[in-house]
Amino acid sequence: MSAAKELVAEAFELRCEEIPDDASIENFEAWDSLGHMRIVAAIEARLGRALETEEVLAAVDLAAIGRLIGQ
Repeated sequence: MSAAKELVAEAFELRCEEIPDDASIENFEAWDSLGHMRIVAAIEARLGRALETEEVLAAVDLAAIGRLIGQ
């Protein structure tokens, strides 16, 4: 199980099994604008710092989140 998937599951208060392996802002219904902000907040909490605007805009799928959190 990837750390990115765990982070997204936590942000959406879901089980990891409920997050598709290809989850992205384009194909996962819960990942709307409010959901994106929940993910950003979870990433910032994990990293202990605020994300730059470019990082917020880049966090559009599990792979990108994995790169942000150093997975």
